[in-house]
Amino acid sequence: MADRVADLRETQKARTRALLLKNSWALFATQGYAKTTVAQIARVSGASRATFYLHFSAKWETVGELLQVRLMPETLDYYRRLDALGSPSRAELRTWLDDALNFYDRHESELAIWRQATAMEPDLARVQAEGMSAIVQVMPGFLRRFGPDRRDEARLRVSLLVTQLTDFAIDWTSGHWDFRRDTLLDVLLDFWIAGMRAPVTAHV
Repeated sequence: MADRVADLRETQKARTRALLLKNSWALFATQGYAKTTVAQIARVSGASRATFYLHFSAKWETVGELLQVRLMPETLDYYRRLDALGSPSRAELRTWLDDALNFYDRHESELAIWRQATAMEPDLARVQAEGMSAIVQVMPGFLRRFGPDRRDEARLRVSLLVTQLTDFAIDWTSGHWDFRRDTLLDVLLDFWIAGMRAPVTAHV
C-alpha cells in the first residue's frame, strides 16, 4: 500500500512539473519572458508559488528545460546527420543547410523565448555551453579529420559555425532580415565549406 501511495505521489509530481513547464512556455510565447512572472505561471497552472519552487529554483530553469526537451534532441540529430556525410559536397551541404533553416522555421517561438531569456539570465550561459559541447560530441568524424593535435581548433570551428547559423537564422525567420532564401543559403554555404575544410596538415 505504501509503495502504491508513493507511486501516486510521484505521478502527480511529474504531472504538476509538466503542467508548469507547458504553461510557462505558453506564457513566454504570448507575453514575453521578461513580463512573465512565477506567480502567473503558478496561477495558470492551478498551483502556488511554493509549488513552483518545489520543482524549479528559478524561472530561467524552465527555459533550460525548454532547450533540453524541445530543441536539443532534434538539434543533435541534425549534426549527427551532418557528421555522417563525412566531407560533404557543396550540393549535400547546401541541402543540409536548407533543411536546417526549416528547423529554425518550425521552432521560431521556442528560439525566440530562448533568446529573450539568455539576454537576461546569466545562469543560462552554462546551459548554452553544455548544449554546444553536446553538439561537438556528436561530430566525431569532423574532429578526427583535424587530428588530435588540432582538436581544440576543430571544436572552435564547430562552435563558431553553429553560433553563426543560429543567430542569423533566428533573425531571418523572425523577419529582421529580408534576404531571399537562395541568397542566404549561398552565402552560408561558402562559410560552411570553408569552416568544415580540414587543414592539409591534419591527421586523417
